[in-house]
Amino acid sequence: MVTERNTEMLNRVDELNKLIKERGMDFKIIATNNFKNNGSKVGYILHSDESNTAPTIYFEHMKDFWESDTMVVDYLQQIFQESKSHVKEMEEVFSRDYILSHVKIKLVSEDNIAEVKAHDITYRRFLDMLILFIVDVTEFINYDDGVANFTIQNKVLFSYNISNDEIWENAQDNILNDYQIVNMNEFIYELIGKPQDFELETELNEKFPMFIITNSKKTNGASVILNGNALTELSHKFSTGEFVLIPSSIHECIAISVDRAKPEDIRMMVREINEKEVPEDEVLTNNVYIYKNGELSIY
Repeated sequence: MVTERNTEMLNRVDELNKLIKERGMDFKIIATNNFKNNGSKVGYILHSDESNTAPTIYFEHMKDFWESDTMVVDYLQQIFQESKSHVKEMEEVFSRDYILSHVKIKLVSEDNIAEVKAHDITYRRFLDMLILFIVDVTEFINYDDGVANFTIQNKVLFSYNISNDEIWENAQDNILNDYQIVNMNEFIYELIGKPQDFELETELNEKFPMFIITNSKKTNGASVILNGNALTELSHKFSTGEFVLIPSSIHECIAISVDRAKPEDIRMMVREINEKEVPEDEVLTNNVYIYKNGELSIY
């Protein structure tokens, strides 16, 4: 689906640029192939000769009106005008200190290593995953989804004289207090209401606890796997201090009791869910992990 969408985005560029030119707008679309989650994704750079900074727009921002050329161009014009008002502010604030104080962590599958290297993206390895570094710039860009960030490349570290170790240490510090742990059953009860045999359910919940863990924005929340504070707090919710951690997507994880199921059964379940339920670009891994003696390892 991602490949088909990329082709559709590329084929649409000339048509949209023709309409942009007819309207006398002071920007044009340049298609770019950027690394996103689990592969490359085509985006539209809104390029202007008057600016060195340009927003990149993806299909997700336009999916509700994608079939209408007029509505797509109207939206791109709106984003372009908003970005112009923020460029100067970004240039004034953006600095080495800003990067180090705002950088956070994003986890992707190690299957992306070729794409990551091809795009010169800064990374570290962790178990069967890759650690990438993202800088939140939402305060400067008003996207409908409420989140805007860019992925750190090696050339950025070089330009600001930042080492891989330094960006890693600061990113770890920046996520320490950025997490939330929600009881899975309480979450479900809020959606569908409490069951008739609530007392029995409560007893089972205490014996086999289950929690959702993510970050405050619920975006790239699987990074909590690297959050020492979150894992320690989570361990206190299990009688043995041990738990199994299931990355349900790049955005969140589920923690369950070690006694809940056998490793091979959980992995089979995760694989099936990833194949049938999770969007292709949000799949993290088919593996599950165990937290034991203060460390996380593949289960």
